[in-house]
Amino acid sequence: MSNQSENKDFPQQEQSLPGSQKQQHPNPEVLPRDYPNGKLAGKVAIVTGSDSGIGQAVAILFAKEGADVVVSYLCEDEDAKVTKKHIESYERRCLLVASDLSKEANCKELIDKTLTE
Repeated sequence: MSNQSENKDFPQQEQSLPGSQKQQHPNPEVLPRDYPNGKLAGKVAIVTGSDSGIGQAVAILFAKEGADVVVSYLCEDEDAKVTKKHIESYERRCLLVASDLSKEANCKELIDKTLTE
């Protein structure tokens, strides 16, 4: 049995990091296609790097399943606002936190902000 992904030609992508999602071609598919089940109702999820791409998709899926979501990202404010809009479309709370998590103090601050909120 052959692997179908071997036959796909993926477009070349060149961009600097962290990269703005609106500049990515093709744009990542981040919106869930199924109906929510509420498996995470009453929970809070912290998703790092959730302003775009896989992180954004994960954050949206957590909201879809009923969790409030803390969107942690480095510096892409506009992408983070789009993520927040999608999360809030599921009637979930969303806290945006721009921070460099390569520094331990910022990680602790992220947790403190989450607990305070």
